[in-house]
Amino acid sequence: MAFPKKKSRKITVNNHPFKWMVKPDYYGVMLLIIFDEYNSQKLFANFRHKINGKNASMYNNPFIVEPNLVRKTILYGLLKDYSPEIKGNDINLGDLSNVLLLDYGLQTNQ
Repeated sequence: MAFPKKKSRKITVNNHPFKWMVKPDYYGVMLLIIFDEYNSQKLFANFRHKINGKNASMYNNPFIVEPNLVRKTILYGLLKDYSPEIKGNDINLGDLSNVLLLDYGLQTNQ
């Protein structure tokens, strides 16, 4: 999958550049991340709107991905064998709604 320049954003984590973009759907969002310097392994993660409350949806109080969450997702992916510098199978971390605490501290649960 090629990342379109107009729809992707850049972030630097540990002095390494990444591109990221979000694909929304009714139930939540999919976060897509790729290392900017190489055509390499991609990282995927899902977050559900229900984080924002029982009645949240893409139309009512949707979940918004912020750069700090992208950074935490990349760091979590690195713990889960994400190797951004190499080619290989993409890594799908699945639904991280309950794995990463989604507040201003954004700590990872162990």
